[in-house]
Amino acid sequence: MNAKYFLKRLLPGLISMLPFTFAIHKNQNFMKRFFTISLLIICANAASAQSGTILVGGDVAYSSGKGPGGPGGDFKSNSLSFNPYIGYQFNNHWTAGVVAGISTAKQEQGPNEQKGSNFSAGPFVRYTKTVSDIFALYGQLEGRFGSGKSKSNGITLSEGTFNSVNLFPAAFINLKNNFGLNFNFGGISYGSNKPEGGESNTNFNLNFGKVANIGISKNFGGKRK
Repeated sequence: MNAKYFLKRLLPGLISMLPFTFAIHKNQNFMKRFFTISLLIICANAASAQSGTILVGGDVAYSSGKGPGGPGGDFKSNSLSFNPYIGYQFNNHWTAGVVAGISTAKQEQGPNEQKGSNFSAGPFVRYTKTVSDIFALYGQLEGRFGSGKSKSNGITLSEGTFNSVNLFPAAFINLKNNFGLNFNFGGISYGSNKPEGGESNTNFNLNFGKVANIGISKNFGGKRK
C-alpha cells in the first residue's frame, strides 16, 4: 500500500464525491474554499508519502424510549445515527479521507407519527501523535455538506441543507493489531443551515467537555513505522 496505489485508487474516489457535496451548497463560497484546501493537502501528502495504510472507522448510536403520553396515547421514540469514515494514512502522523453521517429519528404518540432524517459527507484531515504502542492523540479537521427532512404523518414539515467545519482533539487506544477505540469530548464547529424557501443562518459552537463520543477504527495494509 503506497502513494502510487492511493493516486490510482483512493484519490479518484475522494474527488468523485466533491461534485455531490458542492451541488448541495453550491453558493457557499467559504465551504468550497475549505474543500479545495483539503483536497490540496491530500494531494501534497500523497506525493511525498513513502508507505501507508487504509484507515476505516466510525461510530453508531441508537436510543429508544416509551412511556405514557396522556390523552393522545402512549409515547414512543427511537433514533439511530451512523458516522463512518475511510482515509489513507500517509505516515505515522498524517491521514486524510472522507467522512459521512446518516441519522434517522421517529416519534409516535397514538395515531400521530413524526420522522426526521439527515445525511452529510465531506473530507477530513487528521494529525496523530503516538504516545506509546497502545495510546495516541490526534486532532481532526473535517468539513461536511448535508441535507435533512422532517415529516409528520407523511406530510413534509421542513427540509433544507446545511454545512459545517469541525475541529476536535481525540485519543486512540490500540487494542490489538491497530484495531482500537477512539474517544473525543467535543471541539469547535462553525456551520450554516438553509431551510427550503428560507434564509440561511450561521452558528458557532464550542463544546469541549460537554459531549462524549466513542468509536472504533482499524488500519489495513502497509507497515507502520
